[in-house]
Amino acid sequence: MKRPSDAEDEPRGLLELERRRAQIIGLGERSFKKTYFPELQRRLAELERFRLLLEQAGEAIFLVRAGDAAIIDANRSACAFTGLAKEQLLRTSVGELWDAASAEDISRILRQRNEHERVMVGALRARGGKERPVETTFQLVSLEDGDWGVAVSRDISERKRWEQALIQAKERAEEADRAKSEFLDIASHELRTPITSARLLLLLLRKQVASANAIPVSTVDRIAHQIERLASMVNDLLDISRLERGALRLKREECELAQIARDVVETFRLRTNHPNVVLVCPTGRTLAELDPVRIAQVLDNLLDNASKYSPPGAAIEVLLSVDRATVRVSVTDHGEGIAEADVPQLFSRFFRSKSETVRRTAGLGLGLNIAKEIVELHGGLIGVATSIGEGSSFTFELPLRPAGP
Repeated sequence: MKRPSDAEDEPRGLLELERRRAQIIGLGERSFKKTYFPELQRRLAELERFRLLLEQAGEAIFLVRAGDAAIIDANRSACAFTGLAKEQLLRTSVGELWDAASAEDISRILRQRNEHERVMVGALRARGGKERPVETTFQLVSLEDGDWGVAVSRDISERKRWEQALIQAKERAEEADRAKSEFLDIASHELRTPITSARLLLLLLRKQVASANAIPVSTVDRIAHQIERLASMVNDLLDISRLERGALRLKREECELAQIARDVVETFRLRTNHPNVVLVCPTGRTLAELDPVRIAQVLDNLLDNASKYSPPGAAIEVLLSVDRATVRVSVTDHGEGIAEADVPQLFSRFFRSKSETVRRTAGLGLGLNIAKEIVELHGGLIGVATSIGEGSSFTFELPLRPAGP
């Protein structure tokens, strides 16, 4: 039988043993609250804040396992970039998400582990196979539980668009510079030719006057022709200058367009000795409010263009038609036609085709551009239909009345 004192001492001994045990292993309630728990709470709060920061980041952030290049974590932006839910994203790998070159670079870093950071420009694959241009910073991180890769991808779509725009602007500037240089070469040659011809003809004329010989009319005609060529080129250059400065003004008046066409065709026949120009006009009146001098210039430019590239004696057709609100004029030749690659540039300033026929033909490459600008100033349109070996048809349309303000 236990003594009362022994019964009293036993609980006290157990309590003392428990107290000492708690002190030794540090798991007593008060010890836990004083040591581990506050620190754990602080660390968890830090992790939560860090997770919130990662989720709010605009960059796509991926955590990659070094062993197999699998994606084991990603933020909200990564899901948005790829169009995948997080559960789907965590079943992918580096090779499935990045373009081939970037994926190879990342895999090499994970495999060789001799490079800790690299910046790559490539693309992230999104759902449906669409690729988004990105700049990815990949970093290899060594922790106690192994090596991990962190990939941070930034959307550079806007940057790519600007880069492409700059490249295109540079190409256009270079093309314009080449066109300018070619134009100056052509202009120098074209302007020099009539001047030289006129000078030689004048020397011949002087000798004939000095010797009191009769002056052939043909000599005077040839001088006049060269001066006309020179004046035409100078006028084209002046028109281009006015167009560039926005200083070319239309002097509109109500005109009979059929009469303008008849006058232009008749003058063209006399000037070029090209009688085979067929003009077809409607039987009724063709009244339109336009600048008669400028529209005559457009038609003359198109006739001149058709004449240059038509076989000798081949017909040139001019067709004029009118509907309720629009007048249409087409000039058709039966020459060699225009190469498909040249059509988009045909109305560009200073453009001259590389074809052998064009190279043999005088011109500054301004006539069609001036015609286009004048037609558009009238609120109209101009275009071409062409077929190799069959010829070309240039057509412009004008409103009978200018559009209101």
